[in-house]
Amino acid sequence: MTVFLGDSGNIQLERKGSNTALLTVVNASDVRTTVNRFSIDFGHEQIITGDRIEIRTIGEDAKKDINWIDHPNVDNSFTRYAHVDAAGGIRLYDTFSEAIEGKKENAIPLIEPAEAQQTQIKIKEDTQENCLAEITEYQITTSRETIDTTHLGAHYIKQYEAGLIQGQGTIDCFWSGPGGACDESASGEDQEFASYLARLCIRLVHGAAFHGYFYIYTGDRRTTRSVWYEAESCIVTNVAVTVSPTQVVQATINFVTNGPIVLREGYLPGYLLQEDDFLIKLEQGGNVELENPDI
Repeated sequence: MTVFLGDSGNIQLERKGSNTALLTVVNASDVRTTVNRFSIDFGHEQIITGDRIEIRTIGEDAKKDINWIDHPNVDNSFTRYAHVDAAGGIRLYDTFSEAIEGKKENAIPLIEPAEAQQTQIKIKEDTQENCLAEITEYQITTSRETIDTTHLGAHYIKQYEAGLIQGQGTIDCFWSGPGGACDESASGEDQEFASYLARLCIRLVHGAAFHGYFYIYTGDRRTTRSVWYEAESCIVTNVAVTVSPTQVVQATINFVTNGPIVLREGYLPGYLLQEDDFLIKLEQGGNVELENPDI
């Protein structure tokens, strides 16, 4: 019988995108070239540090290149990671880690625009998996809701007669920012923090969803099979921050799943794609064959 210890678990998440565009006009006064920072005229917290954003010219300027970003790949659209400071100013970075740090010397250079440009900003989905730092405990619950299918057609009865699967959970963690530590077994060095989930909960335009991976067990990536829940859309519903004298500030985050949730067991997908030991072969017939590393 296999028994797992809780200290081998962790949480990873991917940031969800949105089709909702934030509209603004970028003027010369909005761009500070000395610190590579620009400002926008919509509500605070609509863009969160670490978001992967697409900036695009629109309206009469739709076919014009963005005239205030100094980068060889810029045209009428530009997608990079954002760092948002306390005043709502934004810097752009090539990597997630650089955006979290927010150092001005690593930011993409800006130039003063010759004329104002009509611009839209969208938050793009980021498939990079970042581990959630400083977790002390998490719980995830799955349940099946029964549905009366008496008056439904055959197609819908087949889909719903077993009930709808729902999930919910709670994450307890230390309130942390850059400098926290992930479990060593988690993939990658990029980290998310409790403050990100708290900001998701109060974001109005883009919603409060993330793609979650809840690892019950992660072992040695070469020899050990892992066990985890994967939920394509987790919505943050409640965030409680506990502040007590002489005690570490803690956060409790509640979420529900809005979409499929599955329990997976096997080798981690990132490892399968990166290692030569587990080859993915495309046969002449067009099928993809995954070699079994246990054989």
